[in-house]
Amino acid sequence: MLRSRVTRFGSVLDENIGNAKTRWSDREGLVFVVELHQDKRSKGGQQADMLRGFGEASPLPGYSPDTIEECEQCLESITLPDEKHLSMQSIDTLVSSMPELPAARFAVETALADLLAQLLQQGVAGLFGHYATSARRCALLDTNAPITSAAAILKRGLRCAKLKVGGEWAEELTVIKQLRSEFPSLALRLDVNAAWTPPEAKRRLALLQGLGIEFVEQPVAPGVMHSLAGSKVPLAADESLHSQAGRDALEPLLGDAALRVLVLKPTVLGGISACLKLQQWAHRHRASAIASHCFEGPVGTAAVAELALTMDSSLAAGVDKHPVLANLGDVSVPQFGERYLLINHIGLGVELEI
Repeated sequence: MLRSRVTRFGSVLDENIGNAKTRWSDREGLVFVVELHQDKRSKGGQQADMLRGFGEASPLPGYSPDTIEECEQCLESITLPDEKHLSMQSIDTLVSSMPELPAARFAVETALADLLAQLLQQGVAGLFGHYATSARRCALLDTNAPITSAAAILKRGLRCAKLKVGGEWAEELTVIKQLRSEFPSLALRLDVNAAWTPPEAKRRLALLQGLGIEFVEQPVAPGVMHSLAGSKVPLAADESLHSQAGRDALEPLLGDAALRVLVLKPTVLGGISACLKLQQWAHRHRASAIASHCFEGPVGTAAVAELALTMDSSLAAGVDKHPVLANLGDVSVPQFGERYLLINHIGLGVELEI
């Protein structure tokens, strides 16, 4: 019989995380645990064996559409499928029937997929179809010391970095030009988090032409992304994907190829399967898609890494070490190799003592 429980975790961060609109000095989330007790026969008689699948619901305040309290209530009342009928189809059916709380859906999908993968003696990524055995990673630059940070990223062997912008533009443009000049081998992405107005975006995108920016992520609010049709600088969408209205507003950009990338975050989109459907939508429009984290804990980050491996994108995934993981340093993310995301584990591979 499958049993579940919910454990809350939290940490005050040694260094703040944030974007152009919000800063976070602490992070909390929920670990959703599904347990399966099995009886195994041995020479000494029967032995009880327990498998545990882990999922994580960590909505990000001010960014996610759901709250930790909503997710906690949902997860504590969940009815799990019979273990005899545990399959990807039964997992998808359950997740689809849940309230529209994306972080809670992600947690349930991940925990059950982790358990199923362990029973099948394989990694989680393989449950969703084709997957890569490795994937490139993109690191987040420290906005307080971007030049030093870029040098450190290259020293780690990574070749892609993202800079959060949306503050004082003149200073940011100077930093961007310096990064491109001093580190030409480092692919550079910019993330605006919808902090620009359409007129500002058009002027600033024009100034970025010729600097070799891989893409500019969510320059303006979701409802006005269509105003950037015709941009010569590649664009990416993030917040626009959080609602159907936002996705509809992307159609003109997809039509003229200005929108090149969808940034898929299962914590805000409802899980791995939901993200893979959006990747298919992108491909129909000849656009790319990448997986990215929302500063989750080890379980959520490992699940996002599995998504990245399943997606097998030609672009580096936005999955790397971040301050929340540093504050929970006693739990490792097994998908993290030195330079790549890797599959060398059974299930999700995260080991927790809870």
